[in-house]
Amino acid sequence: TATVSFIKAKSLDKATGEYYQMSDIRLMDQWINATNEGVKQYQSATYSKAVKSFKSAQLANPKDTTALIYGSYAALSDKNLPAAFEFCTALKELDYTKSFVYTTRANYYTTENNNLKAQEELKEGLAKNPNDLALLQALANVYITTNQNEKAVETLTLLEKAKPNDALVETNIAVQFQKLNLLDKAESYYLKALSIDPNNFISLFNLGGIYVEKGRIKMNTYNALKDDQYKKEGPALKTDLIKTYTTALDYCKKALPLSDSTEDTGKLNLMISDLEATITYLNK
Repeated sequence: TATVSFIKAKSLDKATGEYYQMSDIRLMDQWINATNEGVKQYQSATYSKAVKSFKSAQLANPKDTTALIYGSYAALSDKNLPAAFEFCTALKELDYTKSFVYTTRANYYTTENNNLKAQEELKEGLAKNPNDLALLQALANVYITTNQNEKAVETLTLLEKAKPNDALVETNIAVQFQKLNLLDKAESYYLKALSIDPNNFISLFNLGGIYVEKGRIKMNTYNALKDDQYKKEGPALKTDLIKTYTTALDYCKKALPLSDSTEDTGKLNLMISDLEATITYLNK
């Protein structure tokens, strides 16, 4: 209330006036006190109170970035994304261009189901902060969740250059290629992920699925062979089929003990059972 009153007093006086200058001094006191109180509350993890203090500090001195930065941190810690969005919007208006401003605003747009605005925000952030890891990851996540698979691959590839030994990045690229039905490329990235993290469940699980799909295509060809074709092509195709299904089985068995989902465990057990039966049949 005091801050609002001092602002009103300034608006009623000329810049050289006594009340204007007195109010300026008082507003600086209000700003310092509110900022210090906000920092104290932030450090004691009373985040909602910290947000209120930093809003008061912003009101007293709208051009100060310190209160806005701490205010956004406090709001995020308080899981108050709308307040964090407001602080970051004010920072943008002051030409503050650190990446967290854009990721915070993009997260807010995402929760509002406005993925287009989220993309625009992150692209703007990348223009200001080229190849920033947080922005690249956030943009990739938006593309992934909206099934923009080709754009996701492009963004994840940039992220891969910055994080060359990250199993999660390699896995995410593989998943996007698999969704695009580019199975050979997906396989190569899953193998990259496993070279970094041999216990990468998603890579093991999905590689099992890829080899099951490869086996299905080959099995259709195998079953369609006529007698004269079978004599020429059948034995080699059967050997290839057994190898393909054995590879699928190996990946499924490696994935099974790493599963932490009842649904995934059920799928793996079913795949293992079917694969073992198919391999037994082919070996007869």
